[in-house]
Amino acid sequence: MNPGAVEEAGKAASGFMEAMKSQPLALSLVVMNFALLGYMFWEGHERVKQRDHFAQMLLEQQSDNAKLLANCLPARDLQELLKGLGIDKRGEQSPPPNGTTGRGEIQMTDEPKKEEPKTEPKPPPQEKPKEQTVPGGPATIVVPPSQR
Repeated sequence: MNPGAVEEAGKAASGFMEAMKSQPLALSLVVMNFALLGYMFWEGHERVKQRDHFAQMLLEQQSDNAKLLANCLPARDLQELLKGLGIDKRGEQSPPPNGTTGRGEIQMTDEPKKEEPKTEPKPPPQEKPKEQTVPGGPATIVVPPSQR
């Protein structure tokens, strides 16, 4: 009668246990290898959970920053910006404004470009020097605006 696969596996396992009884150091190395594999699996699993949590926090922070930045622009400037990017109020792509392709390129049109009148920039207002009196004398000291 030929032995089956289960009987052969049982003989191999009992032979392995007999060898380990005679060499306890080898048995401890096998146990430590399994413990190390278990630890590495657990540590990798925890690292993936931590990375997922960090990615979720990062997305929430970016969303909050986007909301804050959207409130920094006046509504009219935001509408002009979105119109220039080719995005309508609902967030869908709209056709770009006349004269552009929506990618920063200029299309040729039959309409002449309207030029805005040039205005000279106003110079900043000049501050008058502030006069301070010195106690004990009629002298006046002029303090330049850069040292105030």
